[in-house]
Amino acid sequence: SVLIFIFLVIITIVMFINFNKQTVKKNEASSPIPASSSPPLTIPLSNMFTININEVKSSGESGTAIFTESSGNLEVKISLKGYPNISQPAFIHQGDCDKKVKINNVLASVVAGESTTVIETTMADFLKNQPLALYIYKSVADITTPVSCGVIQTH
Repeated sequence: SVLIFIFLVIITIVMFINFNKQTVKKNEASSPIPASSSPPLTIPLSNMFTININEVKSSGESGTAIFTESSGNLEVKISLKGYPNISQPAFIHQGDCDKKVKINNVLASVVAGESTTVIETTMADFLKNQPLALYIYKSVADITTPVSCGVIQTH
């Protein structure tokens, strides 16, 4: 499981680097942006992307979420470190890590630092509601205290 996760992270990084190289090569000839400037970081609209999940209020819980589209469904795979041995609710909210608005998607609870949820939507439809944020909460008993959060934004 850990080796598969590491393999997926490496593939994601390689895909991201290759995508950015292609984008930079296309823009070098026609863009007035100086070579020393970097374009803003965005999530490429492909079938997979990864976000960082950061601890909230020194909770010690952080990790990643990998979003993968397959056959018209979106899989969200969460991997955390520093987690307690309890079930932790996870949601995708509209908004960001500073201000959440409404729940957009209910995800499978994080157990032993792992969670996998399949959402019946395409990547494009999912990303229409940006900005979005993935929140993980302290416990089922304390569903109002976020312990980690990651922003999902392509623009």
